[in-house]
Amino acid sequence: MKRLPGVFETRRVVLFLFCLLAAAGDPVARATNLTLSIRSDGFSGIFVDPGDSVHYEVFGDLTDSNNEGLAGFVFDLCFEGGSLIPVDTPSSVPMVRFTIPDGVTNPAGFGGSVIGDCLVQIGGAQNTIKNTGPVPSYPIGIVIPGVAQTPTVLATGTLVAPTTPGTYQLKAANLSATVIRDNESGTPFWAADVAPAGTISYLNVVVRVCSNCQLYGDTYPTGGNCAVDLDDIICVLDGFANRNDCPDADIVGCGGNGVVDIDDIIAVLDAFTSAFRCPHPCPPS
Repeated sequence: MKRLPGVFETRRVVLFLFCLLAAAGDPVARATNLTLSIRSDGFSGIFVDPGDSVHYEVFGDLTDSNNEGLAGFVFDLCFEGGSLIPVDTPSSVPMVRFTIPDGVTNPAGFGGSVIGDCLVQIGGAQNTIKNTGPVPSYPIGIVIPGVAQTPTVLATGTLVAPTTPGTYQLKAANLSATVIRDNESGTPFWAADVAPAGTISYLNVVVRVCSNCQLYGDTYPTGGNCAVDLDDIICVLDGFANRNDCPDADIVGCGGNGVVDIDDIIAVLDAFTSAFRCPHPCPPS
């Protein structure tokens, strides 16, 4: 992913300002990394129809507990399938502490700046300097320790799937982060250390073509409707009681094995979560 020109060459200024305070303490080697994982309803890959709205979450997780949690972070998002709108501005703890006025963000806000098909400098930093105002008027929030010491949703947003079938990735890049130094008490401030970028997992958005074919697990109506949903789960349960109530319920074995049993129910549940047990009979083109 290319670095964007102009004002964003000065990106991470917020985090560097906070890191200056860390320089006041004794330098200590740190190994904590921040990993990012982009998911939609918990999955790293989803099948959608052309033009669908896709909700996503960006999870952050620190690789060890030798710290007091995130002090600040910024990253970029780019979508291969088109433009993005800014991510949601947090309104509840702990992430509200990374937004103005509790925290500090880039001038466009926590949601990032729209540059081409990318969002630049999503995120913010907590009030580790313990500013109380009125000048400057922010940050003025109370620091919350422990953020991202377990997988934590750092940001949420929505994108629109392309109308052209295919596989498109929502990618994060240019991640920078700081963590509150271990055993800090916040007196006189919360010293912080740089947390290098760890692994970054992308979200795969598969825009499917589903004309004249039936998805695996698509048991209702007979012949399918190009979606595996609650109707299909209900249908396979009915078929378990009476095969005639759901003619397409026998799917285990990639074509059926002559009986509708618990394996078929589990297979449809797997298909409902996109964990297909058999080759997808309606592959995206």
